[in-house]
Amino acid sequence: MRRYGKGRLILTIMRYYGTRLSMAWQAMPLGRKLFAAFFGALLIFFVPFGFLTRYIIENALLHQKRLGLYQAAQAARSMLEYDLNNQLTNTKAFAWWTECQQAVLKRDEEWLRDNVIDWCREFNGYESVVIFSSDGKRLFHDGVYTSGMSENPLLARARRGEAGSGLLREGNAIYQVSYTPIMDNAGKPPQAGVLMFAQAIDEQGVAQLWSQISNQVVLLTAAPGEFSSTLPQLREGENQEVALQMPLTDAHGHVVGVLEARPSIETARAVRAAADRAHRYFLVLSVLMSLFVVWVVASLIRRNLKMFVHASHQLASHLWSVRVPYAARDEFGELARAFNRMANDLQVSFDQLNHQHQEIEHQKTELEALYNELQNAHASLETSNEDLQEANRRLEEAAFTDGLTGLLNHRAFQDQLRKEAMQAQRSGQPLSLILLDIDYFKNFNDTFGHPAGDELLKLTADALRDTARAYDLVARYGGEEFAILLPNTDMQEALRVADRIRENIAAIENDYMPVTASLGVATARETIIPANLVYRADQALYAAKRAGRNQVQEAA
Repeated sequence: MRRYGKGRLILTIMRYYGTRLSMAWQAMPLGRKLFAAFFGALLIFFVPFGFLTRYIIENALLHQKRLGLYQAAQAARSMLEYDLNNQLTNTKAFAWWTECQQAVLKRDEEWLRDNVIDWCREFNGYESVVIFSSDGKRLFHDGVYTSGMSENPLLARARRGEAGSGLLREGNAIYQVSYTPIMDNAGKPPQAGVLMFAQAIDEQGVAQLWSQISNQVVLLTAAPGEFSSTLPQLREGENQEVALQMPLTDAHGHVVGVLEARPSIETARAVRAAADRAHRYFLVLSVLMSLFVVWVVASLIRRNLKMFVHASHQLASHLWSVRVPYAARDEFGELARAFNRMANDLQVSFDQLNHQHQEIEHQKTELEALYNELQNAHASLETSNEDLQEANRRLEEAAFTDGLTGLLNHRAFQDQLRKEAMQAQRSGQPLSLILLDIDYFKNFNDTFGHPAGDELLKLTADALRDTARAYDLVARYGGEEFAILLPNTDMQEALRVADRIRENIAAIENDYMPVTASLGVATARETIIPANLVYRADQALYAAKRAGRNQVQEAA
C-alpha cells in the first residue's frame, strides 16, 4: 500500500508540472516557440552526429596506428635478418678458404690469428671469433665465449656441412651467431672444422634508428620464459597507447627477446589533441549553425507578421492600394490573398524565382569557398609529402656516401664488393681491385693542418672520378686510403688504369707540396673471395710503399 501511495503521489506531481509546462508553452509567443523547436531539433541531429563522427575517426586512427606499428616491427626484424645474412656471408668468405682449411688441419694458430681471428675482430668488428674442430671441440677463440656457443644446434648442423645463422641469448645479451664448416675455396670437403662469428645486437642503435620516424622500435631483453608466444602481440602501453611486440627466437625455437614498436608520444598526443579540437569545433559550429538557422526562420516569420500588421493599419486608414507580397499557400497565404486578389500572377512568379535565384547564388558562393579551402589543404598536403620524400632521399644517400668526398663509404664498398664478386664468379669474368694510399699524408696533415688535408682528399677524389671508367666503383676505404673496384678487368688493364690514376694524382696542384700515391692491384678470376681480394691488394699496396712509394705494385 505504501508503494502504491508513493507511486500515485509521483504521478500526481508529474501531471501537475506537465500541466504547468503545457500552459507555459501555450502562453509562449510564436517566435519563441519556433526558436525552441528548431533549435532543439537541430541539436538532436548534430550532437549525436558529432559523437558518431568522433567514434569513427578514433577507430580509423587506432587501426592505422596498429598497422603502422606492425610495419615498423616487421621492418626492424627484417633489418636484423639482413644483418644476419651479411654476417653469414662474411663467415663463408673466411671458412671456404683453402689456406684457412690447411691452417686448421695443421693447428697453425699464428696464421689463423693473423689472417682470420684478428682480422675479423679488428676490421669487421665482431665480438667473438671461435674455431671448432670437426668433432665440436673449441680449438681457438678470441673475444666473448660462452657454453651456449658450443651447445647451439647450429654447430651440430655445421659439423654436418650445413652453414647457418641465428640468435643466441646469454644473460640479458642477445648475439647474432653464424656457423660455417671450414672447407676449401669451392666449399667442398674435407671439412677441417667449424668457424663461428658472434656479434651482439646493439639496442641503442635499434632505438636510435627508429626514433627518427613516427614510430620507435626498441629491443627488449628479459628473464627466460617472460615472452612465451612466438606470434606478434599487442599490449597496452603508456598513456592508454598500444604497443606491438615482435618476438625473436633462437635455434631452439625459444623466445630470446622482443622487438617492441611504440608510437611516438608526441605524435600520439598531437593526433589525440587534433581529434579533440576537431570535435569541439564541430560541436561549437553545430550550435552556432543551429542558432543561425533558427534566427533566420524566426526573423522571416516576424517580418511577415509585421507586414500583415502594417497592411491592416493601412486598410484601417482606407489605403486600398496596399498589397502584401506573400505567395506561399499556408495560413499567411490565405491572409495575403485577402489583401492581394488583384495581384498579378506573373509578378508573384517573378518574386519566387528571384528569391530562389538568390538562394542558389548564396549556396554557390559557399560551395566555391569550401572548394578553395579543399584545394589549399590538398596543396599543403602535397608540399608536406614532397618534403618527406626529399628528407628520406637525403637520409638514404647519407647512409652510403662519404660526407667529405662524395664517394661511396666503406660500408657501401663492402656491399658492392660482395655483389660484384658473386656476379664475376657466375659469369666467369675477372674482377680487379686497386687500393691506393696518399704518400706522407700524416706529415701533410700535421704540417699544413686538417683543412688542407681535407681539401687534398677532395682533390684526390676528383682525380679518381676523372680517371675511373664509367662502370668502375670508386670508394673512400678509410682515412687517406681509397679503393677502385674494376669489374670484368684483368690484371694488365687494371695496371694501366692504376698507372693513369698515379699520374693524375701526381698532377694535382695545391699550394703546399707535391702529392704522390702508392697503389696495389689484385685480380681474381675463378674463385673470388672478397676478403682475400682485399688482403692481396692491401699487401701489394704495402709492397709499393716499401719499394719507395709513388708506384704501382701488383699482387703476387
